[in-house]
Parts: sequence; C-alpha cells; structure tokens
Amino acid sequence: MRRLFDRKPPEERLHTVFSSHRGAGKTTELKRFARNLGARYVRIYLEANVELDAVEFAMEDLILVLARAVEQALRQRETPLRASLLHEVEHWFTERIITQTLGKEYAAEIQMSISHRSP
Repeated sequence: MRRLFDRKPPEERLHTVFSSHRGAGKTTELKRFARNLGARYVRIYLEANVELDAVEFAMEDLILVLARAVEQALRQRETPLRASLLHEVEHWFTERIITQTLGKEYAAEIQMSISHRSP
C-alpha cells in the first residue's frame, strides 16, 4: 500500500479499502501507515462510531461527517476552504443530501463556519 501512495502522481487520486474483522489491528496499522506517509498528504482521523449512531445512520450522515472533518482539519492547518466553496458544498448538501436530523445539524455547523468567515 505504501508503494501505491509513494508512486502516485500528485494530480491523481488513489482509492483504497482497508478491511478486516473486528480486532484484527486495522486501526493500529492505519495509524502507523499515516505516520509514515510524511507531509505529502493531509491525514484525517475520524471515528465514525463516535460521530454517528451505529444503529441508525444513513449514508448522507456519513458524507456530512466526512465533509465536516475535512473542513476542520484544513482550518486547523491554517489552510481553510474558501467561503465560496463552503457555500457550494452547503448548497449541494441542501439540495441533494439533507434528509436526516444529524445531517441538518451538521449543515447548521457548516453554515455557522461560513458565517464566521464571510466579510
């Protein structure tokens, strides 16, 4: 997997799946892998089972959690997303995705983030 990441040109995307049974060491291995990637990638650690209701969640909830994690990670690196891009994302979620209460809560958080940045 490391070779795939090392050889990948910067302009190309790489999609990978890392799966196994519970307790096999996936999280441990992924954290080790992330530490060894260096500065070439922005690493975002997200515990979906903490962010989402494990019994009842929809795919749109997961997408919103991922979007929020990316936005927060970039803001912490002092490379925040442009307000115009956040508006586009918010609009897309409003039009296509938001159907669950959790999704509406995350959309409200995104809107608050946009409001704090807009001139």
